[in-house]
Amino acid sequence: LLAAARAVLPGLAAPIWRGAHRWRYAQVTRAPGSAYAYDRTRRLGACGDWRLGPRVELAWQSGDALGQAMMHH
Repeated sequence: LLAAARAVLPGLAAPIWRGAHRWRYAQVTRAPGSAYAYDRTRRLGACGDWRLGPRVELAWQSGDALGQAMMHH
């Protein structure tokens, strides 16, 4: 990944620290199935992997869907 970034960003400085972790927090066993919950009156929303299923990309999709809903209402 760092090599790919350097290919498009010449002169990119070396990282001071780097690390990775597995998505171990996605422990949902039964998700509601909707990407988010949003109360337009209160402008309050909830999103995350617990809404769609135990995968990091589902957490991102949930947050993106809530963000889109908030921007368009």
